[in-house]
Amino acid sequence: MKTIGVLSDTHLKTGDDFTLIRSIAEGPFADVDVVLHAGDIHDLAVMEAIFYPRPLHAVMGNLDSLLAMELPSLEMLDVENVHIALVHGHNYAYPIERSLASEFRNKNAVVFGHTHVPYCRKHTDVLLFNPGSPTQPRRGNPPSVGILRVEESVIEGHIVNLNRPGGRN
Repeated sequence: MKTIGVLSDTHLKTGDDFTLIRSIAEGPFADVDVVLHAGDIHDLAVMEAIFYPRPLHAVMGNLDSLLAMELPSLEMLDVENVHIALVHGHNYAYPIERSLASEFRNKNAVVFGHTHVPYCRKHTDVLLFNPGSPTQPRRGNPPSVGILRVEESVIEGHIVNLNRPGGRN
């Protein structure tokens, strides 16, 4: 079994943000094999350092202009025969979930962000997974991250609510 930690929309700007991400690395992500970041990361070097030695796969979000040359807008991963698309989501029509399910219908899962709203549902045979945001949650949701578990070609997603009131707005 492989365990994947999933973040999006961290918008790293302050020391408190870095402290929070470190607490995620040492808490809910302590035993993950790999970390995925679905965009709006802002500081790739800090994220890589915090999650080292675990591999970090990240894509560019709509507010990652300084990272535009470093990060792809789409990454395809294979984890134990499960095909995962990693995107931010800002380039897809609303409702994003419907657009992603249609665009990536040949994948087992799509990890996305942009909305800052947690989402974990299957559309036909595609798991759509948005971990929400640990720093800027929206629509009354608590700060959150996600965990994906892959075993024997099956993927399951879980949203992890962080015990932190409100987040940064």
